[in-house]
Amino acid sequence: MFFTCDNLSVEIVDVLEFYHENTHNVGSRRFNSLSLRLSSDTEIITGGTSRHISENTIGFFPSHRPYKRVSKNEHLISINFILYNQSFDELEFLKPKNAGELSRLFIDILEISRKKSCGYRYEQLKIFYEIMRLLYIEAVSDTINPQDEGMNDIKKYIDSNFCEPSLSVADLARSVYMSEVTFRKKFHAAFGKSPKQYIIDKRIEYAISLLCSQNLKISEIAKLTGFTNEKYFSTLFRRRYSMPPSQYVKN
Repeated sequence: MFFTCDNLSVEIVDVLEFYHENTHNVGSRRFNSLSLRLSSDTEIITGGTSRHISENTIGFFPSHRPYKRVSKNEHLISINFILYNQSFDELEFLKPKNAGELSRLFIDILEISRKKSCGYRYEQLKIFYEIMRLLYIEAVSDTINPQDEGMNDIKKYIDSNFCEPSLSVADLARSVYMSEVTFRKKFHAAFGKSPKQYIIDKRIEYAISLLCSQNLKISEIAKLTGFTNEKYFSTLFRRRYSMPPSQYVKN
């Protein structure tokens, strides 16, 4: 993952400021981009996946990965650079808590790049690596306040949507601009279990209520609780209660 890499060798190509109100297909380029959206109501579409990008979001765009950008009210600063010792394939997004400090650094590197004073390339690199240092610290941090608003919002979302078969940890992580690894660690720190286990627990609990209160087939209950596979549902149920769902009803 780009944001959790602590050994980057780069050459900055340029630093640019953009205002977008359009749709644009971005193809393969010779450089990578690290950008900060100072304001944004934008959709980034790649590989059949769409991600909404809002204000204060930082995005990494690898050189060879095409994507479609649908922008409204977008104001961004983009650092374009060449990587010499690493290669990344996926777009990554992070919405940092220290957005004010990072915004200042992006504005500073833009001004230095415009002025091109003596030694400005060293100043560019100094600021770039300070940006990466702050992003790295945030991306790999394992600590979280249990009352963290982002995690609580995710928990509420799961509580309302756990029966949706399409609900995935990957999508939940993207919604809060985290890698799956970081998201799983933070969710576990906040609630004592992995997000996958939390979803399974919610589904099994609901399945119990359906088993006890309604005359439904096991296949119907599996479907109603978000499991696309009846056998998988029965396996998880047996693992928890040491009996299949059909026997639980009889007991």
